[in-house]
Amino acid sequence: MLMSRDTWNAFFKALALHGLLLGLFALSFNQRQTLVKTQPVPEIIEASVLDEAQVEAQARQLREQEESQRIAEQQRKQKIADELQREKKRLEQIRQKRIAAEKQVKQQALKKKRAEEQAKKAELARRKALEAARLAKIKQQKAEQKARLEAKRRREARLAAEKRRKAEAEAKAKAEQARRQAEEAQRAAQAKRQAAAAKARAARQQEARQYAEVAIQRKVNRSWIRPPSVQKGLQCTIRVKLLASGDVMQAVVVSSSGDPIFDRSAENAVRKASPLPVPSDPELFAREFRTFTFVFRPQ
Repeated sequence: MLMSRDTWNAFFKALALHGLLLGLFALSFNQRQTLVKTQPVPEIIEASVLDEAQVEAQARQLREQEESQRIAEQQRKQKIADELQREKKRLEQIRQKRIAAEKQVKQQALKKKRAEEQAKKAELARRKALEAARLAKIKQQKAEQKARLEAKRRREARLAAEKRRKAEAEAKAKAEQARRQAEEAQRAAQAKRQAAAAKARAARQQEARQYAEVAIQRKVNRSWIRPPSVQKGLQCTIRVKLLASGDVMQAVVVSSSGDPIFDRSAENAVRKASPLPVPSDPELFAREFRTFTFVFRPQ
């Protein structure tokens, strides 16, 4: 992450001050060495000439000068060290501020990036929703148009069919009128013939029905095996369902004799007697014998 212009200016100023302090420290050290080297050595005077008090005073003065210089040098070094420490602390503060600023910039950039990504996702979702709505609307419009066209087609077809029916009805009405007039004369004679034929057919069917009932009763009686515990004189009513061939589909006691063993033996006798003798007339069979009931009275 790039530093700002102010941060760079502060860094270069601190670096320059650092260099200046180091230069002053080196210069002071050189001067100190020069002073130490060039300090004039007091001439040795014979003890008999120099005054002892003067020698002592000069020695004390030298010691005091050296002590003053040593203290001054220590103070100067301490000052330079303090300056260096303050400068180091200030540079560390600048570095920490720079790191914090860079971190803040990174966080802001990341936050901005996330916000942009969320905005892109939201925009994409919005566009998808709009596209889906548009396609749904187009689909609905097509369906409505198709329904309108289909309704129009059915309406036109209905009108055309109605027109054809009216024309055909008019033509048929005329033909029907002529046909009715021709058939009216035939109807009375046909009615007489049909009445006679119906009477004869009814007589034949009555005879065939009676014959079939007797034949069925006899065949079932022949197929019945009397259980040992069954008493004489019992009877039950059985409902029978047949196929056209006379084969028994179902035989169920609908009115019991009071003896379950007798009832079951009667049902078994009907099934054992299958196929039953039924009329050959399909109409009579369908009406009377496809499903019928009879009273089973074994002799």
